[in-house]
Amino acid sequence: MNYHTISEPVPMVAVHAVHPGGRLTSLPLSSPEDAAAYMRGQLAPCVVEHLVMVTVGVDLRPTSQYLIAKGCKDRVEFSMADLLRTALLTGAESVMIFHNHTSGGRPVPSEADLTACRRIHDALALVGIQLLDFLIVSAEGKEFSFLEERISVFSPISKGGMPDEDTELDTAVAGCGA
Repeated sequence: MNYHTISEPVPMVAVHAVHPGGRLTSLPLSSPEDAAAYMRGQLAPCVVEHLVMVTVGVDLRPTSQYLIAKGCKDRVEFSMADLLRTALLTGAESVMIFHNHTSGGRPVPSEADLTACRRIHDALALVGIQLLDFLIVSAEGKEFSFLEERISVFSPISKGGMPDEDTELDTAVAGCGA
C-alpha cells in the first residue's frame, strides 16, 4: 500500500475552552485582593482542598477557569501534565492558581504549597506561560497571596538580576509563621 498525496489543504482544528457567556467577570483581577474576591465564594465553602487555574487576558480579566484537582480535607494532589495540557489547549499566556485550605483563619502555605508553586511556575515558564500569582483561600474567606507576600518565585529581582538576600525562600517562610 502506498501513501497518497492530498491535493486539498487539511483543515486545522483549534480547541478553545472559554466560558460560554464570554468572560467570567467583567472586572480585572488587578490585585491579589481582586483575585481572592473573585474566587472566595467558590472555594471558601469547600470541605476538601481544590486546585483551580484561571487563565487571564492581557487586560487581567479571567477568560476561563478549570478545576485541576480535588483532594481531601488537608491536601490536594494534582497532575502537572493535566495542568500544562489545560493551559496549552486554552492558549493561555498567563494564569493564576487558586488553592483552598479547609481550616479557618488566615491560611499559611505548607511546604507542599511552596513546592507546588515552584513546580507550577517552572513548568509554565518552560512553555512560555506566566504564573501571575498563587493564592490560598481559607474556609473563613481569608487569603494568602504568594505575590503579595513575596514568596519564592515572586521575590523581587535586584539590580543584579538575582533575588534580594532578604527575600530568600527561608526568610519569607519564617515570616509567615511556618
